[in-house]
Amino acid sequence: MWLTVPYQMQVQGQVADLTDLQRILQRSEQKLSNVQQQNMTVRCHSRLLLVKECISLLSHAMSSASAVLQRWAVYSAATMLTKYKKEYQALQTAMQQRASIDKCVAAIEQS
Repeated sequence: MWLTVPYQMQVQGQVADLTDLQRILQRSEQKLSNVQQQNMTVRCHSRLLLVKECISLLSHAMSSASAVLQRWAVYSAATMLTKYKKEYQALQTAMQQRASIDKCVAAIEQS
């Protein structure tokens, strides 16, 4: 499922990221000048946005792969039910009679 994040939530997330970065820079032993800090912030923020975009693309790709896998599973199940219709009907009959697992297997093997 591909979800879009509202702009307001993106801005709030970016502000929180910048706040965290600012806190880290303030704790560093080596103090940076305002210009160095600004450059570091810009570089880190652009890399962070790139990482977030990669995660978003990966999530989308996994979702698409999952949908393909689900379609394949449905197709495979339908194919098997068509190919082994007689065995499936024998299993249904055995299960309706509340047969044991051994008897269900035997019903499949005998059909």
